[in-house]
Amino acid sequence: MNQTTPVGISDEILTFCREIDPSTNPTFVDVIPTKDSKHQDCFSNVESHIKEFGGNIGYGWTIWESPNLFIEAEFHAVWIDNKRKYIDITPKKDGEKKILFFPNTPQLAVGIKL
Repeated sequence: MNQTTPVGISDEILTFCREIDPSTNPTFVDVIPTKDSKHQDCFSNVESHIKEFGGNIGYGWTIWESPNLFIEAEFHAVWIDNKRKYIDITPKKDGEKKILFFPNTPQLAVGIKL
């Protein structure tokens, strides 16, 4: 199956996300890979980036869609810069420039120091 970033936040996606956590909403996040980031290694990528540039780790879910077939959530981590902006620093195999990120609520996010 060819999964991709949804083009928008449909009612089906909102319903799916609310089943995971009804207290937060998905948001589009830019993918800006760092030169040292590796595919499918988001947790290590973000931890290394924080050591060098500061910021925090944001835990949550990447929402993928196979249009008219299914919606999937993949556990994921993004970098939160010093202005509290989410940035996905992990490169995507298919060259995605944006992801739909569904953050965990602050109570569930471990290691965030805002």
